[in-house]
Amino acid sequence: MATTNKSLQTVREELASKLDADVKNRDRKIRINGAKEYLRQSGILDDLDADIKEAIEAVAKISGRGGAQPGAPRTSPVVSCINELVERGFMTDVECFMEFKKGPAEMRSLMKYAVRKMSPEDRVWIEFKNDQYTVVAIGEDEPEDWDGYRPVETEMDI
Repeated sequence: MATTNKSLQTVREELASKLDADVKNRDRKIRINGAKEYLRQSGILDDLDADIKEAIEAVAKISGRGGAQPGAPRTSPVVSCINELVERGFMTDVECFMEFKKGPAEMRSLMKYAVRKMSPEDRVWIEFKNDQYTVVAIGEDEPEDWDGYRPVETEMDI
């Protein structure tokens, strides 16, 4: 059986070359992102013909259609999952896993978040029975016969 023994010097040289490549790549990305931001903010593209502008945006990927705009509110995956659950009314545990990659432990955390961390008027009361997550109520008032997570009291007597 043939084995390859690299000298310590060879390994160091390989790591140094990989590090140099990573640094160059990072610097290149920083320059590209700076140029994209300049084009977005300067308004240079506004004066161009629509076809040329579209071509530049496609090549440079600066149209802003691919992600959230700078300064736009971002929705966390937890809030997205809660909103989807509220919209549907219920979801099976398999649907939660397939669509949001949330297993039982993550869903328990989500249920706690929906009751304990959300503002009282936006609170979502979710229960899990028969492999299904169901929205029982929305709002400040606890549903009747509720045996799930409860909000944490924040008042302190000093």
